Amino acid sequence: MKKLRAVPVVGIFLLMVIFLPFLAKSQTLQPDYGAPATAVSVCDGSVVFKIKVIGSSQPCASGTIDIELPAGYVYVNSSAFVSAGFGTVSQVSVTGGKARLQVNAIPASPGYSEITYRAYADCSAIGTATNVESLAKYTLSSPCLGTYAVTSNTFNT
Repeated sequence: MKKLRAVPVVGIFLLMVIFLPFLAKSQTLQPDYGAPATAVSVCDGSVVFKIKVIGSSQPCASGTIDIELPAGYVYVNSSAFVSAGFGTVSQVSVTGGKARLQVNAIPASPGYSEITYRAYADCSAIGTATNVESLAKYTLSSPCLGTYAVTSNTFNT
C-alpha cells in the first residue's frame, strides 16, 4: 500500500486559501464615498457627487449604475463623466432624483473608474431635507459582475 504525502496536499490547500478570494472578487462600488463635503444650498445651484467603481481580477465590458437621490434632489441631465481612472460613461435615463448610467470598459484591479455627476436640491427640499444626514444610493449591475448596492457618505442640506 502506498503512503500519501501530507506536504503536497497541504501545499495545494494553502494555495487555494490564498488565491481563491482574489479570483472570486468582482468589481464593486466604493461605499461611503463621493458626497459633497459642505452642506448643499437649497434652490441655489448644483453640487458635485462622485461614484467609484473598484476594479477586480478581470475587466468587464459594461454595466449600469442606478442613482437614487434623496427626496428634493434632482440629477442634472447629461452631467456624468469619468473624472479619474479608466472607462467611459453615458446616460441611459433620468427622472428627477433617479438616473441610470451605462458604464463601459470597467477595468481590472488595481484600476478603477471614478464617475462625477451633478445634482441640486430644489425648493421642495426646504423643510424635508434640511440639516438631515442624507444618502445617495448606487446600484451597479452587469452580467459579468452581478449586482452590488452601496450608499454614499452622508451629506446635509
